[in-house]
Amino acid sequence: MTLAELRKEVERLRQMGVRAGLEATTYYRRFAEPLAAPVFALFAVGLAFYLLGGSRSLGLVGVAVLTFFYYATWSVGRIMGEQNALDPFLAAFGPNLLYGALGLFLFLGGRR
Repeated sequence: MTLAELRKEVERLRQMGVRAGLEATTYYRRFAEPLAAPVFALFAVGLAFYLLGGSRSLGLVGVAVLTFFYYATWSVGRIMGEQNALDPFLAAFGPNLLYGALGLFLFLGGRR
């Protein structure tokens, strides 16, 4: 489906009183997934400032662990959004918001 068709389908289902978890989550994820790249960049810069002058191997392990954490929240959010257990908007944008907030926290709390 195109983005416009998906939006119309979500609106049609909501007007019928149906909770369109699958369709709405898919719609919002079409916007959230491209934003993952800048969120990862913010996190990488934040981690670099936080570990400035520190151990490189610790930074590599931290990125690997937190990238797995991002993927896990991304997958769980998608499933919960599709099954109407979580608001579709939050299911789509939640991992980006969480990871972006963590990157901003690391950036602001880092050494300069």
